[in-house]
Order: sequence, then C-alpha cells, then structure tokens
Amino acid sequence: MISGAGPTVMALADADSADKVEALAGTDWAANRLGLDVRGASVLPLAT
Repeated sequence: MISGAGPTVMALADADSADKVEALAGTDWAANRLGLDVRGASVLPLAT
C-alpha cells in the first residue's frame, strides 16, 4: 500500500519485500522501517 500527499509518502510492505521497496525509493528518499505491534490491542484488568 502506498499513501501520501506532498513531500511525504508512506509505503507499507511485508518483511519479504521491504528490501526491494527500499531499493526502489532510491537515494533521494529516506526509508525508515517502523516496528509494528503484531499482537494488537490487549485488555488488562484494572488494579485494585
């Protein structure tokens, strides 16, 4: 998925294709790999 407007573009890629996507960006763009929470939201009990 690629999304963006103006000077910022975000491209989402899986771990298998991240290197290829980063190479396509070339040297004119900064490529940053952000960590994502793969577990999702969790429900925790309130402290008593």
